[in-house]
Amino acid sequence: GLTADLYITSGNGSVFGPITNQTVAEWTFGAPTTCPAGTIVQGTLVSGTNVSRTMDGDLIYSVVDSGTLCFDGAVSKITATGNIAGGTGSFSGATGSVSFSATATPLYTDPVGHQFGSVTATTTGEIHR
Repeated sequence: GLTADLYITSGNGSVFGPITNQTVAEWTFGAPTTCPAGTIVQGTLVSGTNVSRTMDGDLIYSVVDSGTLCFDGAVSKITATGNIAGGTGSFSGATGSVSFSATATPLYTDPVGHQFGSVTATTTGEIHR
């Protein structure tokens, strides 16, 4: 089966000011093939979506179509890319590309393996309105 993650982040963007993000990503997991030494499991993105809310309330929609998660037993290093697929308000009909990099640190893991933790992320890209 697939494993789904929900990431909720907020921060201060260099272009849009205060921004919040919600990302849902589905992964398959296996032995490391492209992750650095010390990785114990590698995730390959199956699908993902992202919604970013700017300080004026406009939304930017992204489809995340490629990504890798490298877990070393303590933290996950995540890289992903995708495309901007419109939005609301001033981003209605927007297009472009987006790249994500993040470090996720589990703070709690239940007996079945569900985790809750912190995420530090950087999002870069190019948007055409």
